[in-house]
Amino acid sequence: MEIQSHPGIPIVFRHARVVLEDSIIEDGAVAIAGGIIADVGETSQVSTQGAVVINANGTMLIPGLVDTHNDGVEREVNPRPRVGFSRPFAIANYARRAVAAGVTTSFHAVTFGNMVRNTRSVDEAVAITDAIREASTTGGIDHQ
Repeated sequence: MEIQSHPGIPIVFRHARVVLEDSIIEDGAVAIAGGIIADVGETSQVSTQGAVVINANGTMLIPGLVDTHNDGVEREVNPRPRVGFSRPFAIANYARRAVAAGVTTSFHAVTFGNMVRNTRSVDEAVAITDAIREASTTGGIDHQ
């Protein structure tokens, strides 16, 4: 399903099987406003006023996945030996792909150790965690 982007206009997915932490809403809806999940509930209870409405036709929808152990940021910064990207660019790229997959919160596992075989070091780990902290204030996903 291709969804047209309408910056600033909310999107409501209706008639989805919405999977929650402890239940499934068989005829559910999820509203997204400003890139954030604004409402989740029965289709009849979620407002569509001013929104682009998408009929999910019973498709399973899992809003707000939480990645509880992510090793991806270090790979984004240093994808190969002696190859590195700026930390802000790498973290933004990770966040873009995570959001596209439905992840809204990511707990980053960063290696705090000096490793001869690659560029990982305690100093680099501190720099990466500082960049993650900075990225958490700029939107996208909730970096932890």
